[in-house]
Amino acid sequence: MPLSKMIQRLGAAALVNFALPVVLYLSGFSSSRLTRCDELD
Repeated sequence: MPLSKMIQRLGAAALVNFALPVVLYLSGFSSSRLTRCDELD
């Protein structure tokens, strides 16, 4: 396997491993913020 292909694959895996928790955190954060705003109103 060419080195560039390996780097691409590793980069994609790292990106997914990094992005997934961030997206989950952000979606959970925004939903909890929305409920908090509803409570204030």
